[in-house]
Amino acid sequence: MYAAGQALTSLSFRLAVADLRRSGLLRPDAPRAVIAETLAWVDATIVTFAVSIPVALVTHWASLCWALLPVTQKILRRVS
Repeated sequence: MYAAGQALTSLSFRLAVADLRRSGLLRPDAPRAVIAETLAWVDATIVTFAVSIPVALVTHWASLCWALLPVTQKILRRVS
């Protein structure tokens, strides 16, 4: 339940930022680097917690997935 809550909350935040961008409600002087860094963490959170859900169903190592959040963030940055 915790992992699902985290993944859905992060997804909601990601969608909210996308809507702000689309509607032009972000300040023009908003630092793009800060926004990109924040979205990288949000994307990593979504992936990490979503992956931990099936892991939790078959093992007791879901919390290890959560500990790998910084690694996931770095991997996603390199891929994108």
